[in-house]
Amino acid sequence: MKNPRTPTARRWRRYLPLLIVPPVICSILSGVLTWLVAPDAPDFGARWARNFLSALPVLPVGMIVMGRMNRVLAPVLGPRSPLLLKLTLALVTALVMETLIGGIVVIGQHGLSTDLPGQVAHAALRALPVGLGIALLMAFVIRPRLQRWQERLA
Repeated sequence: MKNPRTPTARRWRRYLPLLIVPPVICSILSGVLTWLVAPDAPDFGARWARNFLSALPVLPVGMIVMGRMNRVLAPVLGPRSPLLLKLTLALVTALVMETLIGGIVVIGQHGLSTDLPGQVAHAALRALPVGLGIALLMAFVIRPRLQRWQERLA
C-alpha cells in the first residue's frame, strides 16, 4: 500500500474538493429549481436527477465567471474593501449559476418556447435566496478553507 504522503497521493488530494463541492452545489440548486419550476409535477426524483445531470456541465462556466470577475474586481475593490469584493463576487456568481441552471431546468420541464427568457428569469429570481446563501457560504467559509487546505498540500 502506498504512503498517503507521496507526491502522487498529495496531487490527487488537491483535486478532491473540485470533484465533490461543485456536484453538491449543483444537486442543491437543481433540486430547488426543479421544485420551483413545477412543484406539482409527478416524478420529482427522476426530473431532479435529469436536471442535475444536465446542469453538471455548466458548473465550470460558473467557476470561470467567478475567477474572471475576481481578476477584474480585485484590483478595484480588493484594496478598498475585501468584504465588498466577496459580497459582489457572491452576488454575481449566484446570479450566473441560478440563470444557467434555471435555464436548463426550464428547458427540461417546458421545452423551448417564446416565453423561455421570462420563465428562466422568474425561476432564477425565486431561487436566488438559496443560490446567494450558497455563494456567500462559498465566498466566506468554503473557499478560504479550500485555499488553506491546498496550500498545505502544495
